[in-house]
Amino acid sequence: SIPSTVTSIGKEAFGVCKSLESVNIPASVTTIGKNAFIGCSKISAYNVASGNTVYSSSNGVLYGIYDSVKALIQYPTAKTQTSYSVAAGTKMIADYAFGDNAYLTKVTLPSGIEKLDNFAFYNCKKLSDITLPSSVTSLGSQSFGRCEALKSLTIPSKVETFEGAFYMSGLESVVISN
Repeated sequence: SIPSTVTSIGKEAFGVCKSLESVNIPASVTTIGKNAFIGCSKISAYNVASGNTVYSSSNGVLYGIYDSVKALIQYPTAKTQTSYSVAAGTKMIADYAFGDNAYLTKVTLPSGIEKLDNFAFYNCKKLSDITLPSSVTSLGSQSFGRCEALKSLTIPSKVETFEGAFYMSGLESVVISN
């Protein structure tokens, strides 16, 4: 547990803490830096204390304000469910949010989501089923990098650039909407 006196968790603060299994974030935390829990391969749940006005958790998934919008910040790498529906109202999937998950085969994104940040689904080797809603405008670098099971995808017409978004993925078919 993080002490209730802590207000900020810095960038990569717990990066590659391979023995960390769960995280309890107190109400006092108002800032979580980019990739604060990157590479924590045993985390199965993020829990946020009630009363936190910036962050929340839903079934162990960490949500909060990221780049001034509601975002899914971190999906637990060790969470074993095979499908997940991102909460309605989410506008962004944060940097590396689903990165390295070995279980997910399907992710459902809500209408209204706009941005998949860099490495959002990086190395989700079993991810084979995802539909990008027409509201998506931005696909970050390697947002689907190394997603080997992802064979086809339709890119919405509002997406202007997606440089390197599918680096080393399994894509065989891409449709760009007009």
